Amino acid sequence: MRIDGAIALGGEGPKAALCPGCLDAGSRDDASCAHCGTLRHLRGRYWLDALLGAKGSARTFRASDSANGERAVVVKELALHGAKGWKEVELFERSVKVLRSVADVTPGIPRYVDHFDTSRGGEIRYYLVQEWVPGESLSARLDSGERFDEARARAIALDLLGTLAALHGLSPPVVHRDVKPANIVDRGPGTEIEARPRYVLIDFDLVQDRLRPDGGSTMSLGTAGYAPLEQLMGRALPASDLYGLGATLIALLSREEPAELYDPTLQRIAFRERVHVGSAFADLLDRLVAPSVEDRYASAVEVKEALAASPSTALARTDAAAPATERASAPDDDNDDASTRIARRAPPAPAPLSYRTQETGKAIAALMGSLIGLIAFSTIVIGALQPPPLVAGALVLGSIYAIFALARRQVGVILRRHDAAQLPAAQPPRALPPRKGPSKRREKREEKRPAKPVVVEVGVGLEGIEIAASTAAEVLEVFGDDCTCYSYDKDDISGPELRADPELATRARVWKISYDYDAAGEYMPSRPANRRRPAAALIDSKTGLVRQLELGVYQSEIVTAEGLAQTSTLDDLVALYGEDHEFEGGGTLDKYRYPERGLEVWVNPETEIVNSFRIFAPTGD
Repeated sequence: MRIDGAIALGGEGPKAALCPGCLDAGSRDDASCAHCGTLRHLRGRYWLDALLGAKGSARTFRASDSANGERAVVVKELALHGAKGWKEVELFERSVKVLRSVADVTPGIPRYVDHFDTSRGGEIRYYLVQEWVPGESLSARLDSGERFDEARARAIALDLLGTLAALHGLSPPVVHRDVKPANIVDRGPGTEIEARPRYVLIDFDLVQDRLRPDGGSTMSLGTAGYAPLEQLMGRALPASDLYGLGATLIALLSREEPAELYDPTLQRIAFRERVHVGSAFADLLDRLVAPSVEDRYASAVEVKEALAASPSTALARTDAAAPATERASAPDDDNDDASTRIARRAPPAPAPLSYRTQETGKAIAALMGSLIGLIAFSTIVIGALQPPPLVAGALVLGSIYAIFALARRQVGVILRRHDAAQLPAAQPPRALPPRKGPSKRREKREEKRPAKPVVVEVGVGLEGIEIAASTAAEVLEVFGDDCTCYSYDKDDISGPELRADPELATRARVWKISYDYDAAGEYMPSRPANRRRPAAALIDSKTGLVRQLELGVYQSEIVTAEGLAQTSTLDDLVALYGEDHEFEGGGTLDKYRYPERGLEVWVNPETEIVNSFRIFAPTGD
């Protein structure tokens, strides 16, 4: 049995389920897996039916919710043991929070069902449960040979624009950051009459729910060809989703990846010769994928208005490509005269050439004319004067160079004139924000001053904060409350808020205290204070006690009691802690885990330099 390209259970009846641990197929009647001993259900109600995909430490399943009449759901799993870093955990937790908050905002996204975490053998796994949206992704439709015309592209755009308008209209706006055919599910013709659109936007793994115009992101996220430059540089905006929508429509119409259509000369996606759409719709697509944010539409609502105002000149599809419901409503050629049928079936006129293309063509034509004239003139002069061959050659080459230089200058003038006309009106310069904190001179003086390193005891703790013994409130007392506290049952909690009410740690199920962001949400990993305190403290949401301490790349003044630091090499690691470790590689970083010592170290495989490390309670305790 196959579900949208994924291997599923088959032939074992409704009581079959996959083991969450080893994926062994077995009966629900068996409480635990016979191979690994893991419980076959999640939270006593979710039974895994199929593995839909896996990437790194994340897996996605289709499952059945036995508490709701075997309702089909999607279960996303993130294993902390295999995560590439805290950023991956933060993205997962952010997607949970966003889906919970926007569940009732728009029907164009999967509905949130549940989220929880489990711990098996000391290994923590996070789960997000969403509604299962039946249908196929648009990328699967492309792979199956389905073709899309302008009418279909307009319908897709209208559905997604409604969804994006709802997400971008929140405060702060919710930016999806990964709009592409693979993340759009087509529920099939005839579903438009229901209470939700036919095309549903899925996969909120890269969602962003806060805007950082200063570019304070640590990762360049998105899919090549569908993510604009500002997003790849760490500055995702609502207009970035509009770019992804435009690139998606181009991919559907041209059946080619946008990255393959990118023209480095024009610095944009050159698609007009690959699609058959009306000039009005082509202009709309051009503006959606404009390289500059200022040249795109201001909002999804504005795009919807422009789409409604532009005439539709879609090509009529063949009966084989059109859905049955649309073929039934197609006009009858037998009742039309010959001229009407020919007019309907005739392809539209090709889109007019752009201004840049026309003017560049004129300049090239002028260059060729001048070159022909030069050759004729040189032939006459050389024939009349009969100069030495060296002088004649120099005369011809000098004239050719002069003609080419003049033509190149003329083309440059044309293109600069066109680009200047497309630039937005000049904006007055923004006032600089007031300076905060110590002066740069003082910071440099403090950087030069040698500091005594902070010693962390592997498997024990740091600065009096002990693993499995210290509380979240004690973490704030020792390391400060300029942090953000992530919770399962509440939006992000500020450090001062948790410090004023320590019981909030267990009441709201706080699972992480992050010093990457301060109480105001400002990104701050490189501040001097962060060199001597952990990047984050992982909290047991049930007991409120510290579970792990993460020491990232900015904790340069923290070393272990044995001497492991950020500048240590792989050889140093093995010399200090031995070769009796668990190894996991294949990603951007290699992981070396010493469970009996309570240490996990991440190493750059190219430089063999330590990137970061975590301490936790040893498995022998």
